[in-house]
Amino acid sequence: MNDQKIKGMLWGTIIGDALGITLDGLSSAHIHSIFRKIEDYTDPAPALKGKPEHWRKPGLYSTHSQLMLLLSMFAQTKKNINWPDFGQLISESLGIAGNEYGIFRHPSVMERHLINNAKTINTSLKNTVFSYPCADNAVILIPLTLNPFFNSNIERMISSSLIFNSDVHSCAGALLMNGLLKNILEGNLSFKTAELLDNAVMTADLLLKKLQESTAIIFKLGLNPDYLLSSISDYLNIISKLLNINDNNSAGKLIVDFVNKKIKTPITRATVNHPLAIIPFSIYLTYSYSHNPSEAFFRAAENGGSSPILCALVGALIGAMFGLDDLPENLINDLVNKRRIMNIISSISGKQATMELIHDFILGEASLTAKEIEEKNAKLKHVKIKTKKQKTRHEIEKELSTHIVESWTKVERAKWRRKLGREQNNE
Repeated sequence: MNDQKIKGMLWGTIIGDALGITLDGLSSAHIHSIFRKIEDYTDPAPALKGKPEHWRKPGLYSTHSQLMLLLSMFAQTKKNINWPDFGQLISESLGIAGNEYGIFRHPSVMERHLINNAKTINTSLKNTVFSYPCADNAVILIPLTLNPFFNSNIERMISSSLIFNSDVHSCAGALLMNGLLKNILEGNLSFKTAELLDNAVMTADLLLKKLQESTAIIFKLGLNPDYLLSSISDYLNIISKLLNINDNNSAGKLIVDFVNKKIKTPITRATVNHPLAIIPFSIYLTYSYSHNPSEAFFRAAENGGSSPILCALVGALIGAMFGLDDLPENLINDLVNKRRIMNIISSISGKQATMELIHDFILGEASLTAKEIEEKNAKLKHVKIKTKKQKTRHEIEKELSTHIVESWTKVERAKWRRKLGREQNNE
């Protein structure tokens, strides 16, 4: 594998996460109306609509990158990844005052579940496996692309994914992204930038065939082989359809329409954190801007939604395709903790990660998280945050009874009017 592309993939993931985290949850229209164009790390304060408590420090990556780096270093020091050992590492990262999630910044629902499980690692409480569709594990597992002990063994890849999420679309999406990045880095598919969608289709097809030969292994790991195979087929179908699409808006609409046939609660945009939506969309966006790699980061950020996931996936693909030199220079230079990240990425790409490096990283992250909390508290010191008054049970029951009475009154009034109308017509 090309060293510059390995570093590019890791750097791309981290700067993508840092670029997107401050815009997380905002709509594309709102981002455009406030900022017009994203060209660097953005202070979200002007766009928070009276919700300053959602402020995040520009240029500082989130839990996605923290877990990705921890897992990457951990995988190099161990022959296998299992929950007790990795959970123990996370539990060591929780001792920071003022933040219930320790060193971890702005964790997603899946990541909060993981952290809470780690808190019980040394107790008799039973850990529960998270099972809900999201693409977080696709980002966290990116470094396993570099480790032949994992990326060449379907059982180890699936079991590693299941540490984070047992949802089949989430697991399938992580396997697909890992396989695509591996094929890009190794040049297994005669890669050309214009053929990214074709290569994604070929990766999904090869993965499907490999899983069809591994149904016994899948079953042993606690997954239904038919469900996992069906999930891979969904990715194959949706990416195949994207081959005939010529613009990002049409791609987003196609993805939304496809996903809504598979889920009960409809989505309205391809940037929601559902793996079947955001992973194909990240691949299409990367393909769409492959003529201008640096631009891909900023245009992805402008889409809003689950922007840290979207930008991290786009960043990983751009970095793997073009290498370190084609990443946005300002995003690398302005990244908080740039020097330590540079040292860690060099150690990972050189296969020199150690437990000492891991503990040094944890100490550094504790300091960064404490500083962000301190900076945020200073900003909020003179801001009056609106809080919803907790309603009493009496108030809730009164509102409900009023609503019922008013609703029935309207119904009865409508019946009375129809009856009156019939009587007048009969006369």
